[in-house]
Amino acid sequence: YEVRAVAGLREDRGSEPVSITLEAGERPEELLLKLRDRLGIRGRVLDGPGERVEGQSMMARLLPLAPGQELDLERLGNADRTEWVRSSRTFAFLDLEPGTYAVGASWGWSAPVAVHQVVEVVDGIVELDLQLPSIEEQEFPRVRVLDGQGANVPGVNFQFRHERGGGSSSSGLQPLTTASGEYLLSVPRG
Repeated sequence: YEVRAVAGLREDRGSEPVSITLEAGERPEELLLKLRDRLGIRGRVLDGPGERVEGQSMMARLLPLAPGQELDLERLGNADRTEWVRSSRTFAFLDLEPGTYAVGASWGWSAPVAVHQVVEVVDGIVELDLQLPSIEEQEFPRVRVLDGQGANVPGVNFQFRHERGGGSSSSGLQPLTTASGEYLLSVPRG
C-alpha cells in the first residue's frame, strides 16, 4: 500500500507518499509522515459575459513548460494531465514540482482550449481565475430538444458520429446547457 497524509482546510499541506507492506497476522510498522507545504495550482473557471452555461463537461488542462519554451495551445489541448472542472467551477493540480506551467480550460474532453494562463509555481499553491470567452464567440451547434407538447426536455445526452475519408467514428457527447434550455454541443476536434 501507499500511505500519504493531507491536512489543512484547503488541503494545502501534505506528506510524501510512503510504501508499506501488510502481512496477515503481523503488526504493521509505525509510519512517520512529515507534512510540508504542497506546491500546485488551484483555480476557478468563470463564465464569460452573457448567458450562463451549466454542465459537467468542462476540462482543466496542465502542461509543464521548459524555461523559455513558447506555449503551444494544441499541445496544451492534448496535455496528459487533465481534470474535470467540478460543479463549483473549480479545479486543482497539486503536488507539482517548482516550474512554469500552462493551465487551460476547454468546454469538453476533446474541445480546443478556450482560455489559458501561464503561471510560475515556486512555493505554495498558486490561485488563479480563468475567464471564459462569451459563449457567442464559441463554435457550438445549439440544439433545442422538445417533447410532444413543445416543452424543453432536460437531461439529454447526444451521440456524435463523424464520417471522414470513407471511415467513421462515434462517441457520446455530454452537452453544456444554457439557462434557456438550449444544449451546446462541444464537437470533438479534427
